[in-house]
Amino acid sequence: MFSRKLEMDARLKILETKLSQTPALAVIHEWPRVAMLVRKSLERGEGSYVEADVALACISGAWQLWIVERNGEVVAICVSEIMNFPRKRKCLLRYLAGDMPAIEDNISTIEHYARQAGCHMLEGYARKGWTRRMPNWTQTHVVMQKEL
Repeated sequence: MFSRKLEMDARLKILETKLSQTPALAVIHEWPRVAMLVRKSLERGEGSYVEADVALACISGAWQLWIVERNGEVVAICVSEIMNFPRKRKCLLRYLAGDMPAIEDNISTIEHYARQAGCHMLEGYARKGWTRRMPNWTQTHVVMQKEL
């Protein structure tokens, strides 16, 4: 019985993920580990940003790079931005890519960061399917675009 519990604990440890914010000064060192996922997150965008733009925003500290790791391997990323408005402060989740359950399991870390930064809410732009994955979130708008 004891060995089964140890075996189960070891399996759970293998599946355990950890999300951490990358300090702006460390982004340049972490970039090779996250670049592929950043590019993947940009694929669905409309072309407002390229990888270099995201890297520079994170390196400058304007945006925050979050890395989800499992056993030292990057499995997902999130890029956020603190946005100030006249009456509210929001934490915008700009880009997400990788193992989505790993991000979902760790979103409370970003929520805590946002609260500590004085934010009143998290906000994100995502494909429609995300509304099913984020039951505690409210869909408030539909974004519409027209190419000129």
